[in-house]
Amino acid sequence: MKPGIEKLSADDAYRSVDEVGLGFTTTDEVKPLHESQGELRAEEANAFGTGMAHEGYNLFAFGDPGVGRHTLIEASLSKRAKDLPAPDDWSFVNNFLDAQKPEAISLPPGSARTFSIDMEKFVEDLGIAIPAAFDSEDYRERRQSIEAETNERQEAEFQELHERAAKSGAALVRTPMGFAIAPVANGKVIEPSVFQALPEP
Repeated sequence: MKPGIEKLSADDAYRSVDEVGLGFTTTDEVKPLHESQGELRAEEANAFGTGMAHEGYNLFAFGDPGVGRHTLIEASLSKRAKDLPAPDDWSFVNNFLDAQKPEAISLPPGSARTFSIDMEKFVEDLGIAIPAAFDSEDYRERRQSIEAETNERQEAEFQELHERAAKSGAALVRTPMGFAIAPVANGKVIEPSVFQALPEP
């Protein structure tokens, strides 16, 4: 053993505590300690930091483990929050123009969860309502009306183009791929092989 160091007995290392003087039987009876045990300077800095009412400020607490940093900050923030109005809820919703940039919307305090549940229900309802709408008699009648109107307009425009082509010595003909312009001679469409054999003029 090194000089100046004495070996302790078990009795020397033991210190007894007067349990009666503690004022409680178990630690469950002890109220949580919310006051800081640190220096006054740390408490003043914490009060200053938590009192900043502007964006862009942060509070950084450091010290040895177990000195009560977390307890001090939590207690002061909780105390300050009691005197402030509840902050708005924020929710991100889909941006249909750019899916990579969702839209953030502000909601009254405590309503974001209800909004989320309502939107889930809304999507479920749409999953039923939209197919039903496309299967209704009104939808079928409206679709037939639009198709008939479109076909009528298409035929009128085709007839106008046909007449303009005829005045230019050509014909507008339907093909499996759509429409095509063909040369006409003596009121008949010229076959491609015949047309290719004509002189350049």
